[in-house]
Amino acid sequence: MRPAVRAVSLSKFYGMHWSPRGLVRQILTGREPALRIRALEGVSFQVEAGRALGVVGQNGSGKTTLLKLVSGAAHPSSGRVDVDGRVGALLDLGAGFHPEFSGRENIRFSGALMGLDPDLVREEEDRIVAFSELEEFIDQPVRTYSAGMYVRLGFAVSTGFDPAVLVIDEALAVGDQPFQKKCTDRILSIKKRGAAIVICSHNLYQIKTLCQEAIWLREGRPRSQGDAVTVVEDYARYLGQASADRGGEAGISGTDAPMDCGIESLRLEDGSGSRRESFRTGDTMRLEIVAEFASGFRGRPGLRVAIRRDDGLTIHETRTRSIEELKRLGGGRYRARLTLREVPLLAGGYRVLVAACSHLEEPAAGSWRSIPFSVRSRGREFGAVRLEHRWSGGGDRPSAGY
Repeated sequence: MRPAVRAVSLSKFYGMHWSPRGLVRQILTGREPALRIRALEGVSFQVEAGRALGVVGQNGSGKTTLLKLVSGAAHPSSGRVDVDGRVGALLDLGAGFHPEFSGRENIRFSGALMGLDPDLVREEEDRIVAFSELEEFIDQPVRTYSAGMYVRLGFAVSTGFDPAVLVIDEALAVGDQPFQKKCTDRILSIKKRGAAIVICSHNLYQIKTLCQEAIWLREGRPRSQGDAVTVVEDYARYLGQASADRGGEAGISGTDAPMDCGIESLRLEDGSGSRRESFRTGDTMRLEIVAEFASGFRGRPGLRVAIRRDDGLTIHETRTRSIEELKRLGGGRYRARLTLREVPLLAGGYRVLVAACSHLEEPAAGSWRSIPFSVRSRGREFGAVRLEHRWSGGGDRPSAGY
């Protein structure tokens, strides 16, 4: 069976020019630029109809360049990519929309750019508008649209003409949670109808659940490639280790203004007290926290701890209940240890977030600190946590479900 997308040794380099004169000289002479920047090099893969490929990596790793090559928005410097069928692409927020055209006019304009028959575009127009939920604004110029409205219309158009290959960049992250769920359902429906999907996302849970295969790009080259769950776990472990190498903790968005309390240090350990950034489902986790409270701090010192999945889902949140749960170190410094036994989290990337605050108050903005970790699982279960369960056929000998 011929794959819907087949890429062989794809590479893309961009020339750097010190002046407009240098660019003109290159065009006239055909010479190579003096400096070339590698965006992508040596990437090969194929995607069968009805399957999905996820692309992960840090900013600047070449993800968007790869998607542009697949969609035809850019041409490779070497290698080739073959696509069988019409491509629906959402590569950038509002890409391809004319700001002075209305939403409805942009739907028709996009259909014309795809080479579609005007009658077919008119047939799909109402369904596209309904999916975008922009009926009230569809005849207004898109320059008046918010970012969320842009992405609603962009996704509705890119998926509304029954593409054989669907290419989606990180633009989905702009929509609110209900719309993201709606988009995920639409992607699954398109894939079920036999389309091939190539999707780039920082939401690792989304990649793991939508895709069968994945590629992790680092500095333009494939670092890991194959089964989506395995690649995502490799990438999550790398992110955790990279954060640990920088000191094991990172700030959460907020103010840098001085505060009367804060987190001095965080440390994740296993049940034996060894520092860890990667765990298995069912392992014991320990979190050691050192917090500092200024001499003028009002209220009773306390701590808040939350565990969040990499897509923002809060798995668990707790707080200290009494000052006896903190050990005073002197000079306004306190230490606390939180032990989580037999943690049921399933495979993926997570963060522990910690804030110092008064016992009965919400943490101040900027007081949150976090430390990332990853979880590996046996089996093929998906979701946030593993629930104890057993399968049986109605007989007397049920089997464990793990």
